[in-house]
Amino acid sequence: VHVTTILDAVLALDRETRWRVVAETNLAFNVRHPQGMVLRDGTYWISAVDAGAGTGHLFHTTPDGELLDHIPLGEGECHHPGGFDFDGEAFWLPVAGVRPGSRTQVWRVEPDTLHAEPVTEVADHVSTLTRDGETGDLVGCDWGSRRWFRWDTAGRELASARNPSHFL
Repeated sequence: VHVTTILDAVLALDRETRWRVVAETNLAFNVRHPQGMVLRDGTYWISAVDAGAGTGHLFHTTPDGELLDHIPLGEGECHHPGGFDFDGEAFWLPVAGVRPGSRTQVWRVEPDTLHAEPVTEVADHVSTLTRDGETGDLVGCDWGSRRWFRWDTAGRELASARNPSHFL
């Protein structure tokens, strides 16, 4: 699908958009509370939080829902992973506290080695994160998508903007 076609489709979404299920996969494990998903090389990576236990997770599954790997994420109050991205080498995940305005650790996970580590920290709850393929910057939004941000990989804020629609 051409990028312009996808962009046009996304921009046409509104609160009246009707969604329909086109396929389902039952997972063969307790995914807890899923937050984000990335398809890489025919397998799925799913971020999830178990708020009751205070633990974050990154699950790796087959297309049929069988668990291949599991990586624990987070430290202390930062145990709520969100939407995430793959930049061709690693996944970039926000792992935040469970309230607006909490801090976020940005984790880098190498899918081939399963090496996972926090690389920087941001002074807000980041609910989703992507890595800009041209600049290498991190782009994300806060709790409720009220503000969009751009950071360097050291966590220094480069720009921010208010989301005028609150629709994501």
